[in-house]
Amino acid sequence: MNSKVYIKSYKNGLTVNLDPNCEFTEILGELITKFRESRDFFKGGKIAVSYEGRVLTSGEEKALTAAIEEAADLSVLYIIGKDEETDLSYKKAVDKPINDKPDDALYARFYYGNIKKDTIIDSDCSVVIVGDIEPGAKVTAKGNIIVMGGVYGTAVSEGDSDSYRYFVATLNLSAEKVMISGLRFHSKEKARWVVRPKMSPKLLYVSDKQIVAENITLDAFQKLCR
Repeated sequence: MNSKVYIKSYKNGLTVNLDPNCEFTEILGELITKFRESRDFFKGGKIAVSYEGRVLTSGEEKALTAAIEEAADLSVLYIIGKDEETDLSYKKAVDKPINDKPDDALYARFYYGNIKKDTIIDSDCSVVIVGDIEPGAKVTAKGNIIVMGGVYGTAVSEGDSDSYRYFVATLNLSAEKVMISGLRFHSKEKARWVVRPKMSPKLLYVSDKQIVAENITLDAFQKLCR
């Protein structure tokens, strides 16, 4: 059976090429199937989409977009059409960041497992660590640092943009050192590793030229956007 939907992925978006001759319901069904099969790949993403190969009504476009979001568990931020005057390609559009903040906090590298003693990670973008930063280990990032474990060693966010609040988020904070944008966090407690304290997820960011640490809540994250 010939495919009625072809999907091409770019850095920040997708081109969805549609068969111009078959019934719309057939296209919708195949699109849902394909995106469900790729759900693990797309899950949680924020993308732009371009529909090509077929003239769509506004209702059909909305139906396809809603189906993609539900099937792949992602967010379609906007839909890009071809500019007939300049003939700009969709690829050029989606290769630009879809967020207007031109900093490296938009991208992240994932590390799985604990960052061991004497290990140094120096990233040119944000990092997500599925594990701990152990004592004697150091993680430096040009963006945010998100630790799905504890920070017991050193975490340094070197972001320096005035228009964006860089942060360090961790499920447990008992660090040797935390720095954000050149400022050092001064904890009232000494770092502990052997005897771990009760889990207390923390969000650290700069406010009034000092680093504050708050319990991770929706309100705490909303402060980053104010």
